[in-house]
Amino acid sequence: MKPKLLYVEDFRKCFEITQGVFGESYTIDWRKDFIEGAMAMNNLEQYCAGVFDINLNYDSSKADDEQTKEGFDLIEVVRERRSGLPIICASKDNYRDEALERGADLFMFKKEFWERGQEVLEKLIK
Repeated sequence: MKPKLLYVEDFRKCFEITQGVFGESYTIDWRKDFIEGAMAMNNLEQYCAGVFDINLNYDSSKADDEQTKEGFDLIEVVRERRSGLPIICASKDNYRDEALERGADLFMFKKEFWERGQEVLEKLIK
């Protein structure tokens, strides 16, 4: 049985890329928004790690500083319920400092996550 990742991301294309990169090694439990991600928190013990986008429900009509940052809220929920679950924040924008301050174990740009995420996940999970 493959280890299971909780992957919270609002864009199907990002999920498809992630599935293509990680699907042979991990079962990807894709949740599309904050509400679905929060619902997954009821059963966190099934996951080996969480990967969260920061700007869930991205709205292209809004400036970057007006986008939601609901991924950070999900980190806080995880930390309250299962503090040891490894969490990676993956985003196209640089939220490294804030992600680490809010409780993520690691921040990666999405492209970097798809290129190097396999080895990074293996290290975080051990």
